[in-house]
Amino acid sequence: MCFGGMHRKINLKEFDALFKKLKFEEMDDMDALKIVLFYFADRVLNARKNHCQINFNWLNKFDDIEYFRNHPWGLVSWEMVYESLDNALFEKDEKFKTTRLKNPDHNIEKYNLYGFTFGVQAWIYEAIGGLLSTWVVKTKKKIPRIVQWKPMASSRMNFAKVYSFFTDESRLGDVLQTIESNSKESSRKYWLTVKDYMPRILDWVHKVGIL
Repeated sequence: MCFGGMHRKINLKEFDALFKKLKFEEMDDMDALKIVLFYFADRVLNARKNHCQINFNWLNKFDDIEYFRNHPWGLVSWEMVYESLDNALFEKDEKFKTTRLKNPDHNIEKYNLYGFTFGVQAWIYEAIGGLLSTWVVKTKKKIPRIVQWKPMASSRMNFAKVYSFFTDESRLGDVLQTIESNSKESSRKYWLTVKDYMPRILDWVHKVGIL
């Protein structure tokens, strides 16, 4: 409806371009909300390569606001991240070993992570203690927090140590903290703008965890 009826031929890169051209100020507020919710779900939580097509099933349902109210978006995103992590840890690992047997000089196996990986990355850095300095280093205090961290080049990381760290059973009892805004973050203009806008956002939007 909003994309000229051509959504079956739209990939994510093309969708970005169309989204930027939409005139939200001329739209009904509810229609604008539905489009933004779909964009956030498919482009942020369900992030993948630009050549992939948009999620047709979600697009066909985006007019049904109840679908977005009841859908477990956090679970959907995490499953995508987990699946790509599982692929990197196991399938790519097996491929690396097999290739290494044929070619002893083979030292690198590339992989991709999909889903809302930046959210998981920021949470890992902030909430999990004991990360080695050969993996990531915390630098100056900046906002947003993700820019406080400087990841090391993957070539400097030992896969065996990473796997051992995250599968260490002695860490199973750890209760990891929930990341909340501090006083400095809460005073920033972008955060104040969000809080000013909050009363105008429908109550169910808060409940599904979008904001």
